[in-house]
Amino acid sequence: MKIVFQGDSITDWHRNREDFYDLGEGYPVYCADILRSKMPDTEFTFINRGISGDHIHEVAARIKTECIDYAPDLVSLLVGINDVGSEAGGISGYSAKQFEKDYRDTVNRLKTECGCRLILMEPFMLRNDPYFAVRYPLLAERIDIVRQIAKEYADRYIALDGLFAQMCVLKPEEYWSPDGVHPSAAGAEVIAGVLSDAVISLAEEMR
Repeated sequence: MKIVFQGDSITDWHRNREDFYDLGEGYPVYCADILRSKMPDTEFTFINRGISGDHIHEVAARIKTECIDYAPDLVSLLVGINDVGSEAGGISGYSAKQFEKDYRDTVNRLKTECGCRLILMEPFMLRNDPYFAVRYPLLAERIDIVRQIAKEYADRYIALDGLFAQMCVLKPEEYWSPDGVHPSAAGAEVIAGVLSDAVISLAEEMR
């Protein structure tokens, strides 16, 4: 099973760009370890193509050469927090309407040109983000957009914003993310856990 992880810095997380199969230090490497452990009879190929700083339009621009052309069986997508930051910073071209267009185009191409199974993960933000009050309303718009598109295209949907809100009842925000955006090791393990569960359930359907 060939799996491609797509997204921004949360997915990228220090991967070595010179090593095609390097998974970095974030949730993709934890997810790969879980899947190899729980599905020892499955031959996996894992590819991380997250790029730090990417917005959805940048993911869309490279989705063919850095995803579709690999002919993956399954793709996970986590993107949107940089679009929020850019709009909050007053940069033009990052409206919710534009986000919806680029996001829809991206997932439509994945399903029609690739035919892969698709796991969509919503962007998230914790309350220790120093600009939470300004940025979260913009994030909520993107989350709603991703959820609506997921109803049309996703094989699985992971509500990360809601999940981290739940986790922050158990431990403080800083435990899961030092800046409210980028997960700590513990936060990355949370994402990897729910993502691996989704992959396993899809793998059972694909048999």
